[in-house]
Amino acid sequence: MPLSLSKKSSLIAQSEIRSMTLECARVGGINLAQGVRDKEVPLPVRSGAHEAIARKMLEYNGISADPES
Repeated sequence: MPLSLSKKSSLIAQSEIRSMTLECARVGGINLAQGVRDKEVPLPVRSGAHEAIARKMLEYNGISADPES
């Protein structure tokens, strides 16, 4: 006997990304896990990312990059 749609849906596991999204919302965090933002990235986060990328480029690739430009 085939399962009904409602019984099948109870067998579907939630993805880890969705679980992280729900947990982030629960604690009022900023979810960066899915890569799509609906708000502008705060300046301290943007600046930190630029610095991290410049550091990685120098250490791993031997390329000197100015994080300000």
